[in-house]
Amino acid sequence: MTKKKRKGKRREGKAGMVDANAANVVPVKSAEEEARDRFRAGLASLMGSAMNDDSVTCAGTRFVLPAQFAGEGGLGRAQDFLRDYEKQQGEEFEFSRTFPYRPYDGAAAFDRAVRLMFGSAGLGRVTYGMFGQKYLPELVSVAVGPHGETLQVPWGRVQIPGWGYFDLEADRTEDGIVFDLHVTAPRRYRAEAEAFFDLVRHELDERSIYRGKAINADDHRPSFLDLDHLPPAVYTQDVMGALERNVWAVLRYDEELREQGVSLKRAVLLGGPYGVGKSLAGALTAREAVAAGWTYILVRSGKDNAKEALNTARIYAPAVVFIEDLDLETAGQDRKAVAALLDQMDSVSTKGLEVLSIFTTNFPDKIDRGVLRPGRIDAYIEIGALDAEAFERLVRGVAPGGALDANIDWAQVAGAMEGYFPSFVVEAVSRAARDSAVRNNGKVISISTGDLVNAANDLRPQFNLMNTAPEGEHSQPTLGRVFTGIVEDALGRTSVARSRFEVAAPKNGAHR
Repeated sequence: MTKKKRKGKRREGKAGMVDANAANVVPVKSAEEEARDRFRAGLASLMGSAMNDDSVTCAGTRFVLPAQFAGEGGLGRAQDFLRDYEKQQGEEFEFSRTFPYRPYDGAAAFDRAVRLMFGSAGLGRVTYGMFGQKYLPELVSVAVGPHGETLQVPWGRVQIPGWGYFDLEADRTEDGIVFDLHVTAPRRYRAEAEAFFDLVRHELDERSIYRGKAINADDHRPSFLDLDHLPPAVYTQDVMGALERNVWAVLRYDEELREQGVSLKRAVLLGGPYGVGKSLAGALTAREAVAAGWTYILVRSGKDNAKEALNTARIYAPAVVFIEDLDLETAGQDRKAVAALLDQMDSVSTKGLEVLSIFTTNFPDKIDRGVLRPGRIDAYIEIGALDAEAFERLVRGVAPGGALDANIDWAQVAGAMEGYFPSFVVEAVSRAARDSAVRNNGKVISISTGDLVNAANDLRPQFNLMNTAPEGEHSQPTLGRVFTGIVEDALGRTSVARSRFEVAAPKNGAHR
């Protein structure tokens, strides 16, 4: 990003009035000066100590000067020093801090901090680039929940009348795209600027809009996953037990496991054909994660970058990273690309961060055998065909409310659906519901055993065709996407517009 040229100097007005009794001029503070004093008083209280400078210390009502001014002639030198010091303190300085949080999370924390300390959001100001291009201040609408909840956050330059101005920017660091905040104000306000930075960091630590939530891995403007209306868990008892032991127990009993010194770092691989419910396992894990206060980060197949998701996990840990279609994530690369991704996850865990990594694959045979040992992939859970109990749970979960006959022969239904994956079961229920609507003038009044069996039999040729069709370039068959589509709709996975960040190159040490 080309850094913007910062223009403008602070000017303060003065006012006064005449005291009729004493005939003296009594200074009256302007609104800007009063606002400045409130701002400084709030920050001084926040710091909890006197405002100190490298050379002069303010202790109560006294100024303490350096020891070099003690002795003969020291008073005169001290007077000269203080005049120079005061002049220097009036010069404008820029104070900067980079926050390891996503940019709009930082902007939201900044907005809360300004309102807390100043009582308003400040004033947006126009800035100009190196070549005279004009940058307008913005109020950006940012999602803060899965149901259309948004927050307007400032971006660009924000002025605090009578004090200085802030520039809200983004930068690329080893953590990905993060929040940069710069303050331009007289040098005398250095302590207040640092205290304000601390307040912003406190707001991020305590009230982040992303930590502890279920989001996708977009590193500019993550969107939230809707976990309110998920399909039922449609797995055999063996698969359910494996998920509970290897994934959900880490989230449900994290405090107890920490106390006993059990590592919460896990890497789990979910395998199985298209449509068996791997994405649903991710959604159910997201619900467990949020309930436990963990951040859940979904890496959508073909949309998000797994390595950037790990950066987000490092920022918002403890976190779960759910990577769809690991074989696609490393498609066209050497088979050892999976190992490289696991190496990066190991590097995250070595920093003392708790990150639970879950991968899905339709092609477990394409994963290098060297990464399948415990310690790299700690557990492999194969999700396959359903049993009779799982068929019943799924049909009851997706059928229109109250439409199923009370006397369904579940053994007969399971026999007709033998071998079917959840996507085919969902389609069978949908067809049975349409059959009921045809019989009842558009109303789904009753779905019988016969309806479910007939619908399952109608699907058998398509199921056989899918199983014998040649494999494409890892492209999922249309029908195989049916169940995944239902889960995606429930999760609210909508693409989001890229934000208008101008991101600087990584810094080598100093900010600028």
